[in-house]
Amino acid sequence: MARMKKRNLQRKDGVWDPLVDSQQTRKRAAGVPQTPQSMSPSYRLAYTDDDFMAREELRPMRLQLELLKPDMIMAERGINSTVVMFGGARIPEPGGDAWAAKNEIQRQNLTAASVYYDEARNSPASARSIRPSLATRNMS
Repeated sequence: MARMKKRNLQRKDGVWDPLVDSQQTRKRAAGVPQTPQSMSPSYRLAYTDDDFMAREELRPMRLQLELLKPDMIMAERGINSTVVMFGGARIPEPGGDAWAAKNEIQRQNLTAASVYYDEARNSPASARSIRPSLATRNMS
């Protein structure tokens, strides 16, 4: 019976973890001899296989990852909350020209939406007055 190689089951941060981390797995997979079997797309690690990750069936997983990535980065930087604003840069200021309109209906819609222009410009100041900690900070 083959003996298992002993390895440290603690990560650098001291947490016990019996699983090999993905960087080690990736390095080990890169060191596999090139044979017809190992060169087959089915032999690639799923998370390093761009063709596999782009499959339509994995669209929900990709969406989850797109949401998880900024969430993890913000948590690492100590950002507890954010304000998300949706809108369009094509809406003109009140009385301004609806330059982005491609037809008359779009011109009418953009002009009608211009009543919200000043409100949108004042929103960041309103958020800071409600919660002063929302003042801009240098995050670089």
